[in-house]
Amino acid sequence: MTVRRSVGFVKAIRVTTQREKKMETKLPERINVMKVISYDVQNIMESIVAMNSDRDFDSITLEEVMQQVEAWVEEDFPADRIKDLIIQDQDGEEL
Repeated sequence: MTVRRSVGFVKAIRVTTQREKKMETKLPERINVMKVISYDVQNIMESIVAMNSDRDFDSITLEEVMQQVEAWVEEDFPADRIKDLIIQDQDGEEL
């Protein structure tokens, strides 16, 4: 807490709180808030096989997994703009 006053007799005392100090700094242009949902690839593959009885795990491609993820994303993020979502693997690599 900082007290501002003039030298000599006290004309006025102003107390600056920590919150006010933070408000004096330049505000950011935007604040990002992320909602993270992790999809287990094994579960996705099981779902693909369950929906397509003629498929087996070894024949499933990354493209098929991503199609399933995109379908689930539309359900999990119904009000969000899908094009603004960043989809990454467990190492942070964009897919």
